[in-house]
Amino acid sequence: MGATYSAFQLIGAPILGKWSDTYGRKKVLLLSNAGTLAGWIFFVFTLYSPLQNLIIDFSVLGTFIISLPLILLFLARAIDGITGEIFLSPTHILQIYRQKKIGVATLEKWECQLI
Repeated sequence: MGATYSAFQLIGAPILGKWSDTYGRKKVLLLSNAGTLAGWIFFVFTLYSPLQNLIIDFSVLGTFIISLPLILLFLARAIDGITGEIFLSPTHILQIYRQKKIGVATLEKWECQLI
């Protein structure tokens, strides 16, 4: 389940990065926060979803049984990952502090850690 977030972040991060350069970081940061909220809404909805088992039969691999709440959890992590703000927030903070020139030495060290 943890790999779902990272895999979808690998897909979404370049897209959000390009959008932040094109449309501005604040707008994309708001979009990213909305995506995180949507992921959490799916997560909460999972708590109240009925426990139904879905049987998936593959001729080569065999039969798998997966539940509806598990599918919704994967969907919640995918939504949160593709709109993840984990890379965008530090970049926005760094941009603000560079404009004000406050704590440049600390921020340059932080920038090296981001790269």
